[in-house]
Amino acid sequence: MSLSNAKLKNEEIYIKSIDKQIKDLKIQFDNSVVNSNVKKVIPYGRQNISDEDIKSVVDVLKSDYLTQGPEILNFEKAIANYTNSKFGVAVNSATSALHISCMALGLSKDDILWTSPITFVASANCALYCGAKVDFVDIDSKTYNMSIKALSEKLEIAKKENKLPKIVIPVHLSGQSCEMHEIHELSKQYGFKIIEDASHTIGGKYKNEPVGNCKYSDITVFSFHPVKIITSGEGGMCTTNSPELANLLCRFRSHGITRHENEMTKKSDGPWYYQQLDLGYNYRMTDVQAALGLSQLKRLDDFIIKRHQIVKKYNLAFEAKPIITPFQDSNNYSSFHLYIIRIKNAGMGLTRLDLFKKLREAGILVNIHYIPIYKQPFYQKIGYDCTENILFIKEDKIETNPNFTNITTKSTNNFSKQRAIRFMKKSFGKKYSQNKIKAILRFTDRTFQFLIKSFMYKIYSKNGNKDITYKILKSIDQKIKSDKTNSSFDSMFFITGVRDDLYLRPVIPVIEQLKLNKKSFNVVTSDISTGLVL
Repeated sequence: MSLSNAKLKNEEIYIKSIDKQIKDLKIQFDNSVVNSNVKKVIPYGRQNISDEDIKSVVDVLKSDYLTQGPEILNFEKAIANYTNSKFGVAVNSATSALHISCMALGLSKDDILWTSPITFVASANCALYCGAKVDFVDIDSKTYNMSIKALSEKLEIAKKENKLPKIVIPVHLSGQSCEMHEIHELSKQYGFKIIEDASHTIGGKYKNEPVGNCKYSDITVFSFHPVKIITSGEGGMCTTNSPELANLLCRFRSHGITRHENEMTKKSDGPWYYQQLDLGYNYRMTDVQAALGLSQLKRLDDFIIKRHQIVKKYNLAFEAKPIITPFQDSNNYSSFHLYIIRIKNAGMGLTRLDLFKKLREAGILVNIHYIPIYKQPFYQKIGYDCTENILFIKEDKIETNPNFTNITTKSTNNFSKQRAIRFMKKSFGKKYSQNKIKAILRFTDRTFQFLIKSFMYKIYSKNGNKDITYKILKSIDQKIKSDKTNSSFDSMFFITGVRDDLYLRPVIPVIEQLKLNKKSFNVVTSDISTGLVL
């Protein structure tokens, strides 16, 4: 055996040894969870990863293509087949999908795009990316989707004022499709294009047909973020029935470059030749992501069935309570990405904040969906204020309950602060009091396992020890003191876990650059996704 091969062999043995120590630590910690009487935590959403999913990703990692390979095409074809559309175009996020969809439909400066105000900001931002204007259409008080009545009335006024939209983006909130037939009829009357924002709705149906078939739209957009029905880690997809739009979408996702000779401005010089025809972007999905998405797609129908079972239990539990449960239109089969309830304040004697706090204290990590886009500081700054929107008055009653496919299973992802503090205190010794650890570690409960894994990995690795970990904690503490803040922070923060190296390289530089104040204590992870969006 050569010297270099021997060194590699030793490295492999060493890494396996470290992995074993990590597994042993995890077993110890899991045992402490099982033996604890402390309440487990339920996040509002979480990915469901199987052994088959993991194998599909590993197979790609062992292959010749990590990106721009065959898995992309396989995933695109599978989504197109599932939705009964002609084309699928995979991208790195639904936000990217919305952006290039607007570009493909020719949205530009002086154009107007209309969408719902009750959605994630990406549904509106895509218009601004193109230099266009955005406006909002009021929502239906039952479905929280775009109101057909409001849309019709707004279009009538806009026609008189010569301010008709070029594109309308109906958002299928929480997994239930908008009334697409009616919106499509209005598009024929007023001449606008339609992008369905179906980020929540993969697996859903409208009029007994799969959402994404583009029967009533030009393009449909899906999201594969970890909190969605299926995941590719991060990722998005456009579906369309237009070969011209599909071609433009492919071009815009990859720098505006083409290798198709029939699109070029001059004859190709050879197989290597390409031309940039547009200002595009690098919005490509990787084969690793595509493989995970393709594997997850096989279980999509089962995921939806499971979600419906959970919804039935919720509905039954809330039947006699002053709670408005999700309305389901007879034309729809919802994918139930979210389970949104409204609270009748008079019946419960609680504000939304009161209930939110009580549920969080009980370990049920509900969330609010959504803060109206026009109330965001950025949109306020550029002049948006839609006071007539339904949820401007009523949004204090909107809350989202946990709904994910493995919600009822026992999971080692659920840790309490008390258990984590005890475990860390035991590991770090007595240099930090329990109160000080509490003050420093204002993490959301679901991230503790990654935090502990990171710290324990460092402590027990060849180059690490408890002193290093102590220094990390101390650096946070010193930064807090230097900014004259107290131990009560309004925001929680995430810290990255370690991937395949022996260092806390994502953690230490960030900690050193922290600028803390009472309202901001945020370190955002880039390599660990817990399945929750705050």
